[in-house]
Parts: sequence; structure tokens; C-alpha cells
Amino acid sequence: MGPSVSKLGFLAVLLAALIAGSCRAKTDEAYVTLLYGDEFLLGVRVLGKSIRDTGSTKDMVVLVSDGVSDHAKKLLRADGWMVEPISLLANPNQVRPKRFWGVYTKLKIFNLTTYRKVVYLDADTIVLKNIDDLFNCGRFCANLKHSERLNSGVMVVEPSETVFKDMMSKVNSLPSYTGGDQGFLNSYYADFANAHLFEPFLSSDAINSRPVPEMERLSTLYNADVGLYMLANKNVREQLEESLPGTGGGANPNEQLLLKLLFAIPICALLFCYYRSGIQINRDLLSLSEYARRIYYRFRSGGGLPTYAGVSVASSSIISSNQQFANGAHSKLPAYLGAVSAVFCFIAAIVSVALAFAVVPRQVMPWTGLLLMYEWTFTAFFIIFGSYLRFVYHWGKATSNQAGTNFTHMDSSNYDSGKGHQRHTSYCDIATLFYGTGMALLAVATPALPCALGITSLFARLGLMAAGGLVLASFMTYASEHLAIRAFVRGLDDRDQPRTRNSSASSGMGVADHSKNTFLELKRKKVHRYVIFKIDEKKKEVVVEKTGAPGESYDDFAAALPENDCRYAVYDFDFVTDENCQKSKIFFIAWSPSISRIRAKMLYATSKDRFRQELDGIHYEIQATDPTEMDLDVLRDRAN
Repeated sequence: MGPSVSKLGFLAVLLAALIAGSCRAKTDEAYVTLLYGDEFLLGVRVLGKSIRDTGSTKDMVVLVSDGVSDHAKKLLRADGWMVEPISLLANPNQVRPKRFWGVYTKLKIFNLTTYRKVVYLDADTIVLKNIDDLFNCGRFCANLKHSERLNSGVMVVEPSETVFKDMMSKVNSLPSYTGGDQGFLNSYYADFANAHLFEPFLSSDAINSRPVPEMERLSTLYNADVGLYMLANKNVREQLEESLPGTGGGANPNEQLLLKLLFAIPICALLFCYYRSGIQINRDLLSLSEYARRIYYRFRSGGGLPTYAGVSVASSSIISSNQQFANGAHSKLPAYLGAVSAVFCFIAAIVSVALAFAVVPRQVMPWTGLLLMYEWTFTAFFIIFGSYLRFVYHWGKATSNQAGTNFTHMDSSNYDSGKGHQRHTSYCDIATLFYGTGMALLAVATPALPCALGITSLFARLGLMAAGGLVLASFMTYASEHLAIRAFVRGLDDRDQPRTRNSSASSGMGVADHSKNTFLELKRKKVHRYVIFKIDEKKKEVVVEKTGAPGESYDDFAAALPENDCRYAVYDFDFVTDENCQKSKIFFIAWSPSISRIRAKMLYATSKDRFRQELDGIHYEIQATDPTEMDLDVLRDRAN
């Protein structure tokens, strides 16, 4: 029993000796870095991988503090690092950044007397080429940075217990301009700026024949001062093999999935919002396309710019702002609505930017991050401010219901220049889309304009960006006030939607049975070439004013329309197609000449949809303010 126990004890001692021997220095030169906690573990692992990829066989030593976990130490040993636990050195400077609380611990590399020479590398550095020639440098080598001060991120040190003790004796007396180790080293090596430049290509005989320099300056090649965007460049990161988590060509499956989700979520949100308000926007877009078609025909015939049907009803409001609420709408508007809306608009913008900063990951490509910032900022702003407009809309609706007044379309139309001929039951329309697009374009153009113009001067760029910011702020103020007032007035207008729909459209006009029967005669029996309708305000219904015999020409029809008053008309248009086929199409024409009375325009515009629904079998609709907008060429083009 005794001999077996002694053998086991001998084996245990031998194994412990082997483990201890494996942890000792293998060479008298080493690369050294420092790790305070697990937060920068990946940086140290990537640094070690980059050193080994250069073919270096020097020791790699990482000095770890108590904040590094056992799991992190195990990973570092597996990567080939020799882990050396150390205690932290307190920073004697009272005035310093919080992140510099333990940076004086870096001075302990001067006490690594196990090695003849060490090359210290910060954990955020990457070695791109073999730098073993640095071990031929003098007793202390570093790179000069701005203002002729050395940078302690890359250093060559010849460890010396004497030098280390001397440093410790001067820690409390020498000043540090940074509040950390770099400032202290600049004070300790005060004459470093006069040191000679390290020449790595000298022959070994030349190196051995000269005394060892106390200090030498490193070329910028050994400590390149490049921006983080260069280190994040995909072409650089793809050189790393896919052996460590997070270093495989810069790709991380989880991050890629997260980025795709971050791109998709705002798009889905905007599509959902568009779906909810898309019906009204589509109507406005169709109205705009109709207006563009009328512009084309007017200019082709040599006329002027036609009046947009969406705004012709309210054109009088543009003439004088004092007439916007002549019928009582102004008295219902809260006096503070515009100011509150402008303030809320800027608050929404600030909250949107803050949300984008919180959501977008920091470790992404610059352009990817910029696109995500804009996407999330715009989406969040549109949703937040859109919700505010919805609230204002319902506020106006509740105000009107409480007041119990007969707020007619005439009231709101005088202000709402974008209302047009249709009754809008949504707080979101083409005007909202226009203002939102304008704000988005200005937000993009403000920071991008100096670059687009090729301006390189800092103050010129700042001045141009400040001017763009003022324009953006002014536009946001105007847009927020205008949209809020539109939403409130629209709420007043739509206070009793079910009753309004059951009535004869928003104007309260009905359709006489004779009008319906006359249209059916034109459609089925072909006994009329055209029918002209007018609104009888006393009877509050649409009646037949004139019919045209089948033999009458289109010129007869055009001459029958009054020059200074609005009318509805139906025309049976016979034509021959390009394939020599005889066809017939029925046109509905909303005639609203520019010189007609505002009240008549409003009345006919608000009653048109109701009347149009009663005429089943209409093929095309034309809105005309001038004869050139409804001539035969227009009808022929539409029919074909």
C-alpha cells in the first residue's frame, strides 16, 4: 500500500511541474496586452489571432485583473495567450475621465522582468503584418502623435525593476495631461520628441556595434492613426478566417438577422398605415392625374393653366386669409392649436431620433447604420405625429357634436384648400403625404448638401447645415400647424357621418326621378344625344335642364352649357376605333367654369358624387373648367 501511495504522489508532483513549466515563458520576447474585464474579451482574442496570422512565434501574454472571469481566462489560454493575473494600480489623478480608473496598471509591463523585451499592444489594435522587428528597437519605443506627444497604444519596452520603481515613486508628482498613463509617460519621457527614428532594416552588425538607444521613435507604419470606419471596413475584416466568433469575415448570423428585422419593421409599419389611409390618398392621386391630363389638353390648345378641381372649390380662401372662417369655423378652432402642434412636432422629432439611437446597433457598417437611423426616425415621427393628427381630428369631431351646430361644408371648404370636390372622412390625405415627404427630403438634404456641393471648409459646412436646419424647422412649424388645423376642421365637418351618408351627399341634394329616367332614355333607347342637368336649390334636387336630339352635334352640346354657371352633363359619344369598329361611350361631364360663383362651385362639387352614383352605365368622367378641357380630342383620347 505504501509504495503505491508514494508512486501516486510522485506522479502528481510531476504533473504539477509539467503544468507549471508549460505556463512559463517559452522565449525571452513577448507580445503583451491588458484586459480589465470581459467586455473587451473579443478584442483581445482578435488581436491574438491577428498576431498568429503573421507567423510570429513570440509569446503572447495578457495581463488580467480581478474583473476577468474564469471562463474568459480559459478561452484566452485556448487561443494561445499566457494569462498573468495582476492587481490594479490606482489612478492618482482626481480630475480624470471615469474610464481611466485603472489605466495606470499598464505601467506594470515595465516590471515584466521575465522577458528581455516586450511589445505592448492595446486590446483594440490589429496586427496586419509581421512586426517581430520591433524587438530590435531600443529600451523604450513609441509612436509620436498629435502635438509631438507619444501614444501608449503601441510600445516597445525593455522591462526593468529599477525603471518600474522609479516610475512608482513619481506617479504622484509627475503631471498627466490626459489624466491617465499616456499623459504620465509623456511627462516621464519628457525628451522623447528628440529621440531618433527606429530603423528596422539596419544590419545586425550595425545594430550590435552601436550602444542600445534609451529611446527611439516608431514610424506611423507601426501605429497607424486610422478611423474606426477603416477598421470596420468589410474588405479588411474578410481577411480574417472564420475561426473565432464574430470575426468570420465580419459576419455574424444573429446580427444579420437583426439587421433584416430592423429594416423590415418600419416598412411593414408604413405599409399598414398606408393601408388604413390608402383609400383617401388613392382618390387624391387620381384627382391629381386628372388635373395633369387637363393641363396637357389646355396647353395643347394654347390655353392657360386650368384650376385644380381639388382646390377650385376653395380658391377664394387663397385670396384673403380673413375669409377662411367667415361662416363660423374660426370661432370653433382653439386659439392655441397651432402653437401646440408646432411644439408637439418638434417633440416627436426628438423622440424619434432618440428611439432610432436606442434601436440601431452600434456595430454595423456606417452606411447601414445611417440608413437605419433615417428609416427608424422617419417611421417613428410619422406614426407619432400621425397619431397626434388623429387625436386632433377626433377632438374637432367631439367639439362639433357638443356644440350641436350646423357646420356646413361651406365653412370648412373656405379654409381647407385641399378639400376639393369630395367629402373626406380621413384625417390623412395627399396634403399629409406632401408635407411628410417635404420634411423627409429636407431632413436628408440638410446634412448632405455641403457634401453634394463639394464644400470642404468646416465653417462653411456648418453654416450651410445651420441654414438648412432653419429651413427645415420653418417648414416643420408651418406643416404641423396647417395639418393640425386641417384635421380639426375635418373633424368638425365629419361630426355626423352616418346621417350624412344617408342624406343626399354632403350638400343635401336629391336626384329627381325625371333626371334618372331621362338618363335611362339616353342609355337604352338612344333618344337623346346629350342631357344637361342643373341643381334646383328650391327643390334641393338635380333636375333636367335640356336634352339634345340624336342628330345634334358636339358643338351644339358645348354651346348649350352656360359660360358662367356650373352644370352636370351626360353625352353619348359615337366614334370609330383604329380597328374600324363603331362604338359608343357615355361621358359624364362636371362643368365648373372658372368665372362661376363660388357658392355654385361648392354646391356642384359636393353633390357630384351622390348624383354620379345614380347614373349607372357611365364609362368616363371629365371635370372641365374650360371648353378646351372637354373638346372632341379629349373625348376621343379617353375613349381610345
